[in-house]
Amino acid sequence: MVYRFFFYIKIVCNKHNIPNKNNKNNKNNLYLRTKSLYKIVYTVYIVYIQYNVKEGDILNIHFDPKSDLPIYEQLKSEIIRLIMSKELKEGESLMSMRALAKMLGISVITTKRAYKDLEDLGYLYTIPGKGTFVSEGNIAMIEEQSNKELEKMIISAIQLAKQLNFDKTDFIDLSKDLWEE
Repeated sequence: MVYRFFFYIKIVCNKHNIPNKNNKNNKNNLYLRTKSLYKIVYTVYIVYIQYNVKEGDILNIHFDPKSDLPIYEQLKSEIIRLIMSKELKEGESLMSMRALAKMLGISVITTKRAYKDLEDLGYLYTIPGKGTFVSEGNIAMIEEQSNKELEKMIISAIQLAKQLNFDKTDFIDLSKDLWEE
């Protein structure tokens, strides 16, 4: 990425005819250099954003503003969904907390809390100075844990249905109908 960054700066410098520091004939040399530097930074930023979009770094994350869940909980569940659906693969780098917060229009503290909780649960790991990555080898354990949680929910639903004297076939039919929705 650093190579591309300097490559883009070279292209932008040539494109915008940035004044040479040895050019003493230009009275407004400092002003032009500052203005040109602004163009470079802006252009490199735009190219970097376009590069990330082309490479697929933008995550498919959606929030429900009407939900009772806090944003960081929704972010956690969305990242877990992306990991379980294999949209985020083992060892894959996630966006930085700042970049994700900016992209989603949320606080950096919110993304930090979600990433920290996901680290504690074993979904992610962080290497200081390198980034945050999807945990490797833990996906099978996570799937097993998710299956156990789902099994507990189903057992509690069955117990509730029995307490309400629900018929077994009615319960199964209701489950099928809800599954189809």
